[in-house]
Amino acid sequence: MAAEQSPTVRRRRLGHELRELREQSGLTLDEAAAQLEDISAAKISRIETAKVGVRPRDVEALLDVYGLEDPQRRENLVTLTRESRQRGWWAQFGDAMPPKFDLAIGLEAEAVSIRMFSPHFVGGLFQTEPYARALLKANWTSESAEQLERRVELRMERQRILRERDRLEIRAVLDETVISRPVGGHSILRDQLRRLIELANLPNVSIRLLPLSAGAHAGGEGPFRIIELSQPDPSLVHLEYPDRAAYLEEEREVRLYADIFKRLEDVSMTSKQSIELITKLSGRKRE
Repeated sequence: MAAEQSPTVRRRRLGHELRELREQSGLTLDEAAAQLEDISAAKISRIETAKVGVRPRDVEALLDVYGLEDPQRRENLVTLTRESRQRGWWAQFGDAMPPKFDLAIGLEAEAVSIRMFSPHFVGGLFQTEPYARALLKANWTSESAEQLERRVELRMERQRILRERDRLEIRAVLDETVISRPVGGHSILRDQLRRLIELANLPNVSIRLLPLSAGAHAGGEGPFRIIELSQPDPSLVHLEYPDRAAYLEEEREVRLYADIFKRLEDVSMTSKQSIELITKLSGRKRE
């Protein structure tokens, strides 16, 4: 199936193109703002970094200042602006996600590749509902049952990309301890392991275990995800915390984490060895 169009990705792409046009015109933020009545330099900066939305008429005013006359490109950018103002399906879960986490979900919607390292628990995209509920309950101890269920529902909805995105490649490295930690109890863990086996059988999913025998390794700083988008959109690193999300977008930062992930894969079990061990612990017989 085709990728869902993400307003998050479109906002980032629009900001990137507007920044390029401004730089090509030789204008600084202040110089561009000086030629506009109601758009400040600070607002232009926020538009370029995709921190705020922008109206089509404001984009047209910016294009006038930047001297863009190509009618087709102007039309494309205005269309991109309208698409960037749409609401993604995840907007309805605004009360169930940490600050800035909507960006991660918006990027997932159009990712072509996700590389993720999970040193403590199974990653959210791979979790069963009971496993996710037990983990979220441990993190959000003061929340009502209703609010907790909203978080569980959001996590399950995110997994739509596993069913709908056949061109999405996912490579996961899990620490060996993850498959032994009884989140929610041993029964829930067994079902979670069986879920991992099912996912590993998909042609676009790779799951590898980082063995205890590896000793010290490159992933000591904790979990991370590298989300790669189709060109010209840049890749970024997503760092998830209980109460917030952070993103690294500088090219050198993304390269650093890509190198860390490669080194983790290099010392991990093969996919076949990993699934054999997961199968053994799950109690399921290999077919």
